[in-house]
Amino acid sequence: MAFITVSDESGELEAVAFPSVYARAAGELEEGNFVLLAGTVDMRAGRRQLVLRRAERLPTSALYIHASLADRSRLSALKLLLEQHRGSTPVYLYDETKRSLLRLPERYGVALTAPLIDELIALFGARRLAVK
Repeated sequence: MAFITVSDESGELEAVAFPSVYARAAGELEEGNFVLLAGTVDMRAGRRQLVLRRAERLPTSALYIHASLADRSRLSALKLLLEQHRGSTPVYLYDETKRSLLRLPERYGVALTAPLIDELIALFGARRLAVK
């Protein structure tokens, strides 16, 4: 059995995964993963708790970043972030000055996690990012 804290934009919630569910979903329930959870909400000790039935990692096809290729300092910071969060999700840059879309080489693919998204929002702003 595992006790887990899950969160989204609305807040945090404690969850419990019984052994059979945890055995199937342990790889999906790593910190920072974007996961679709299914279960029931119970009240335990006066607090809501999600009893998990299923957890599936959400598929992502690509990360899109609206940026200016002329902004060298931001692009340098982006390069460091991409190198620190390597994975298989392709990254595209939309160059606002040239109005063109550039797919970055595979070596700059990312593991799309909440910490990476938080750092990208701090660097570019939420309106300049999209996951599709």
